Amino acid sequence: MKTETVEKAKQPLREITKDGRLVLHLHPGQLRAWDSKKRFVFILAGSQSGKALDIETPIPTPRGFVRMGDLAVGDEVFDDTGRPCRVLYATDVQYGRPCYQVSFDNGSYLLADGAHQWRTQTQKQRKNQNRQIENPNPSWTSRWQCQRQPRFGVVTTDMIRSTLLDFRGTSNHSIDITRAVQYPERALPIPPYTLGAWLGDGTSSCAVITSADGAIIERIRAEGVPVAAGRENNAGKALSYPMTFGGGKGERKVHGRPLSVQGRLRDLMVLNNKHIPEEYLTASMTQRMELLQGLVDTDGYCAKDGQCEFSSTKPVLVNDFVCLLASLGIKSRVRTKRAMLYGKDCGLTYRVFFTTDIPVFSLPRKLARQHTIVRQDMKRHFIREVAPVPSRPVRCIQVDSPSHLYLAGRSYIPTHNTSFLPHWLHREMTEVLAKKADP
Repeated sequence: MKTETVEKAKQPLREITKDGRLVLHLHPGQLRAWDSKKRFVFILAGSQSGKALDIETPIPTPRGFVRMGDLAVGDEVFDDTGRPCRVLYATDVQYGRPCYQVSFDNGSYLLADGAHQWRTQTQKQRKNQNRQIENPNPSWTSRWQCQRQPRFGVVTTDMIRSTLLDFRGTSNHSIDITRAVQYPERALPIPPYTLGAWLGDGTSSCAVITSADGAIIERIRAEGVPVAAGRENNAGKALSYPMTFGGGKGERKVHGRPLSVQGRLRDLMVLNNKHIPEEYLTASMTQRMELLQGLVDTDGYCAKDGQCEFSSTKPVLVNDFVCLLASLGIKSRVRTKRAMLYGKDCGLTYRVFFTTDIPVFSLPRKLARQHTIVRQDMKRHFIREVAPVPSRPVRCIQVDSPSHLYLAGRSYIPTHNTSFLPHWLHREMTEVLAKKADP
């Protein structure tokens, strides 16, 4: 019995398993407190309990993006595995707190107060993780030098700011990217691949696609969208293909016929305004993958080194494309260059670069160039800067995710929730309120 007590004492209070689950090793006294049914409970805790994000931060939820300030207890958000989790508690809006802009290497940022928590991996932890053996010799663990070190740590914004750079002067803290977010399937007016292909190579003012690749047209037809025969234009070998009727289920009809693709594009408000509608950005993983394939099959490219690129002159479409990639667990970077045609400056071109082991192309010639293995840094967000900003209203939530992480921002950055109170106290409060509400 004494040996068992000693072994338990050696265990850390909290441990994050390989699959990202949080395990608590509570001693007998803590277990009794956890299961307590006492009427009065005394809690000793630190005074800085608010750990908050800007109330304007968009939070991904199964019903779309919701402002942090609009979330309520019982709402669903997403955890770092892409699965839905539930909001257990939410604070009132807090004012006058020191705030910072936390910027990441992909160009995105979140606004948080100094006490907000993050689960990060430092340069030393990344190095130790790369050196660790999955199944070491059991005799090695008897030496303290060979014992496994924590792979992650929970730190505040202030702590990140004070240890922003490592000994080499590069980013010290990183956050693992999320897995693909599991939005529900949606009834979409235009099949996702068709819309993606039109956003890439379609005529902005009408339902016409210009393409030199017959496989793209056949893929559109396979989605149930009738496409007329191609006709020549001034685009070289490429032909123009008008899309006629069909393209969706349960849609309204005009004069007894299904609403035309032109009408559906108009309803989506993408004619002469190319962007990805919100309902497509928050569709199921399969639907979003088909949308992505339509975009990169037309306006995408894969280099011999496996780096993928998507180009567009429309900044709104590019921002939506980056958000689409992030929802699928793909990190990207955006660069710009001047678009030149026969010596004429046609404005800025936005180039989105990304590397992934997810097969994003459906065209075999492009898919063959993709690599099946990518560097680990492409699966991490590196914190580049923590800069003070004027104080703004902030708010924090607690979720029932096993990892205590939830996703924030249109880049789907995993961030740590706030532990307001033990679960048993939350249970007691809920039971008391339920009894008062019961007549």
